[in-house]
Amino acid sequence: MIGAFLRKHKIYPRRWLLGLISYSRFIGYIRPALSSGKSVDYSIWRKLLVTAWEPRELSFPIGKRILAISPHADDEAIGAGGILSAHRDVAEIHIVVVTDGAAYGFVSEAGNCPELEKAQLVQVRRQELLKTAGALNAKSVSFLDLPDRGIAVDEISVARLRAVVESARPDVVILPWFLDGHPDHRAANLLFARACKDRSALVLGYEIWSVLDPNAYFEITDHLDAKLGLVKNYVSQLKEVDYLTFAQGLAWVRGYQLVRSRRAKKAAEAFVALPAEDYCSLVNEVL
Repeated sequence: MIGAFLRKHKIYPRRWLLGLISYSRFIGYIRPALSSGKSVDYSIWRKLLVTAWEPRELSFPIGKRILAISPHADDEAIGAGGILSAHRDVAEIHIVVVTDGAAYGFVSEAGNCPELEKAQLVQVRRQELLKTAGALNAKSVSFLDLPDRGIAVDEISVARLRAVVESARPDVVILPWFLDGHPDHRAANLLFARACKDRSALVLGYEIWSVLDPNAYFEITDHLDAKLGLVKNYVSQLKEVDYLTFAQGLAWVRGYQLVRSRRAKKAAEAFVALPAEDYCSLVNEVL
């Protein structure tokens, strides 16, 4: 009776006891929101993993024309700099940056940019992206210049992204996965899903702010230094967040989890990999 009552009201004494012992500052071992999940949350994971119990290694080369959609200038390097570096000489690489980059970053050692320096920050971030594009031998670079934290998923923005995609004609599209923990990353997914649900391409969703349950991975052991070199281009961002250590650490962790080499240190990038039609359908369903 007591057990049924506790379960009915989502009271878990053991969980709370462990939480108080291990994470006393949080008063709870698991956040209340995680104690009850929505059915749609579980259906997402099932749809992502239904085709493979173990993540599959992506074959090299993954395609002939690759379009990297970056919500912000630096996302492509942090999330997929390894796979892009591996294809710099064997595939056409196209990059489109969704936001103008005015909201975050530093242009001096003094601190965060005041309002009057936002225009300068936009130009600095653009130059950082162009430097990265040069290192990747990118064939084209496009800037949609939508506002940070203010991406409007409207007909005009959808049409602009559609035009970029039609020009690049990618057989692979790389962007942050649709549940990544930044509103601009999710908005960029909505733009793509509404612009390109009829495209024939492989979509690779990478992780930055939220780790994902991958159904595909790409080993980047031989390309990790090149990836970190791309991340280093974003000086304005590294002054705010240590993306370099993050990118390196996540690469080693994913290498251990996915490449499954216990004797040699490996690095990898993890992805949600789906055909564009399926990926866009999922985005439109859950966002």
